[in-house]
Amino acid sequence: MRPRWYNLNDIPFDNMWPDDMFWFPWMLGGEQFYGYFTFRGLDTIVSHQLTAVSDFSSLTVPQGPSYLADGS
Repeated sequence: MRPRWYNLNDIPFDNMWPDDMFWFPWMLGGEQFYGYFTFRGLDTIVSHQLTAVSDFSSLTVPQGPSYLADGS
């Protein structure tokens, strides 16, 4: 990856990681959010969730599947 600058309307989401098109607009809009993505391989998003967050101190982050925690 090589960093490049783009106008906001010209961001090449087709050439980026598939999840970028979902969370970049939230980030670029200055919104605070929590999210997760589940992938099959590197390029297929199986599920995702993005949620606006106003106060991170009250955020409860759910545990992922056990196979993520133990590496198996």
